[in-house]
Amino acid sequence: MKLMRVLAWTVAGLWLAQSQLAGYENEEDPGPGVARVSLIRGDVSIRRGDSGDWVAAAINAPLVAADSVLTGGGSRAEIQLDHATFLRLASNTEVRLAQLERDRFVVELVQGTATLTLLRPTDAMIDLVGPNVTLKPATTGAYRMEARADQLTEITVREGRAEVYTPRGSEWLRSGQTMIVRGPVGEPELQWARTPPRDEWDRWNEERDRQLRRAQSYRYVGRGIYGVEELDLYGRWIYVPPYGWVWSPHVTIAWAPYRYGRWCWLDWFGWTWVSYEPWGWAPYHWGRWFYHPPYGWLWWPGVVHVHHYHPWRPALVAFIGWSSWSGFHVDFGVGFGRIGWIPLAPWEPYHPWYRWRRGPDGRRVVYIDQSVHIVNNINVVNTYRNARVREAITVVDANDFASGRVRPLRLSSEVDFQRARLIRGTLPVVPRRETLRYVDHPAEPATLPLRTGGGNTGRR
Repeated sequence: MKLMRVLAWTVAGLWLAQSQLAGYENEEDPGPGVARVSLIRGDVSIRRGDSGDWVAAAINAPLVAADSVLTGGGSRAEIQLDHATFLRLASNTEVRLAQLERDRFVVELVQGTATLTLLRPTDAMIDLVGPNVTLKPATTGAYRMEARADQLTEITVREGRAEVYTPRGSEWLRSGQTMIVRGPVGEPELQWARTPPRDEWDRWNEERDRQLRRAQSYRYVGRGIYGVEELDLYGRWIYVPPYGWVWSPHVTIAWAPYRYGRWCWLDWFGWTWVSYEPWGWAPYHWGRWFYHPPYGWLWWPGVVHVHHYHPWRPALVAFIGWSSWSGFHVDFGVGFGRIGWIPLAPWEPYHPWYRWRRGPDGRRVVYIDQSVHIVNNINVVNTYRNARVREAITVVDANDFASGRVRPLRLSSEVDFQRARLIRGTLPVVPRRETLRYVDHPAEPATLPLRTGGGNTGRR
């Protein structure tokens, strides 16, 4: 009787999950915004959400609202918010991503120096919030803000035009102008100041802007896709009918997508692929992969149309599992021995393992699908085109998956494929503390801030 109640609950949950997920791809709400760490120099740490845990940052690490980024002494970092917007952190700087949406970015500068760069026009509204002032860029340009410990914030517009807000009103700053804001949040004083000459930090930002402007790959991708700047260096674009323009990476013959990286647990999205490859952002969160002789693996960015927006995905794969090489069962934990994943090919459906809805107050409420749907009547090889490509399926031990490690196992025979079972909904793997990390090594203690009463940030 107990088993029947469990089965009834599971069937009801699966029906609800599948009915909601079926309409997800057509939903107008693209979901929470996701930024990425696009450059690291030295020691950089990330605090996941509002927890007290700091982890070492990595290139292509995804960031969501409430995450914080901190640079150590002599270190720098860059955060990419969309195709046009970059935030760069000088040494000993901390920022918090207060809000990330498709058309709304709010970043808080806790301490240090940051430069906000808008390389191209964007539909997003952007706020760079200092301890006692808010900067709103009105045009493309470069906007520098420095938050000091003495309740002083200095803003310099190197290029562009921005409005500066305080509780006492607002002022416009144009290229070549500087303003100093003194005092507490409720009673700040605004003072025009002589603009300091460009220093090494400004020159480094300008050189970085020139590098990013040279990127040609945006002409081949659709709206919503960003982080393609590295594709020019690590591959080439070729035209392949009927797909159109596709990207061919410079890789070895034995290479396969979604193999060189790790699975991390990300707020809002659950299991998320973090690539170790320097170009591994856009090709793993948009589009599809397919194998095409004589080129090998190719990335198709999807439909390129002015009215089609491409939402960010944690990974475009289908999951499969085995309890051993001779059977399969599921549990709400590590209930089986091995987990595998198949890169989705063009036009193959994507089944999210997460979803969200709007609450009564209009805020988005995340819901990680807790149902597990094991599909027993699907032949994986016949269903997924890339499953027929030699060594395209990556298989790991379930404990390695839960720990964030990818150490591929080899399938011993075709019988192993036949025993694989397709998994939809949540993977029956409980995330561990290690899955909050982007890399194996911990954050450097010297980069971690020491909070004190009153919200100030000191050093350990």
